[in-house]
Amino acid sequence: MAVDIPELDQPGNKGLLRTRWFPLVMSEASLFLVIILLAASHWASAHGNNSYELKQHILRLRYETVRAINIAIAQESPFLGDALIGAIAKMASYEAMFGGRERYSMHMRGLERAVQLRGGLDALGLDGLLRRIVVWIDLNATFLNRWDRFFPGVGFVEDDLVMGHVEANPGHFLGCS
Repeated sequence: MAVDIPELDQPGNKGLLRTRWFPLVMSEASLFLVIILLAASHWASAHGNNSYELKQHILRLRYETVRAINIAIAQESPFLGDALIGAIAKMASYEAMFGGRERYSMHMRGLERAVQLRGGLDALGLDGLLRRIVVWIDLNATFLNRWDRFFPGVGFVEDDLVMGHVEANPGHFLGCS
């Protein structure tokens, strides 16, 4: 299902994507759709399937995902829940891997605003996991594409900056390992 990612799990907490993240994924249509979009796009990329029909299906799924996010934003404003913030973050990661800089930046600006409305990264839920997911996406997209960070100077946890532990993990980010 999901591999352990040390940057997200942190010491002594293996499996948080399975035990904390995926129950959240199942709770909100927009977050579920973006995970399906990522999975379908990864599958197509890994299997070299570039058929016109598959491209149409993925484009339609991308449209439905963005539509679901926009509907959820309209329904949840001004307070945006963890699932919706997760959906926006994962949509940004999708664009970093399969889209382009302009769409990635659009979703990251939306994510910045959503995080700001929630009171900052430390106000995000799942006992800090959502904060680490946001930082992980920002860090890896920046590393892979040589773009500027949207959350500069922010580590997975506060001690990361002091100890210099903020590193990209492109293999896990791209789903290659």
